[in-house]
Amino acid sequence: MRMYTLATALVLLSTACFLRLTADGDRRGRWWIAHLALSVAGLHTIYVFGLAPLCQSVAVLLAARRLGPGFVARWLALQAAALALFVPW
Repeated sequence: MRMYTLATALVLLSTACFLRLTADGDRRGRWWIAHLALSVAGLHTIYVFGLAPLCQSVAVLLAARRLGPGFVARWLALQAAALALFVPW
């Protein structure tokens, strides 16, 4: 039961970082790093967590025109980094 509670908290925090990056337009480095750390921690907690970054990535791709190509490139690099940090597991 503990991992589900932790995974839920990590999804909520990851989504908060995602919303700060996309909706608020606050693109400071700390939100990128926080999202990366939360994604890696969530993936190491339970595999189903992978649905959260996947859904967030779909939202980024759907809003790519509004967010700009630089943001999309950084987002994809962030997701690749999270996956690379998860692979050794």
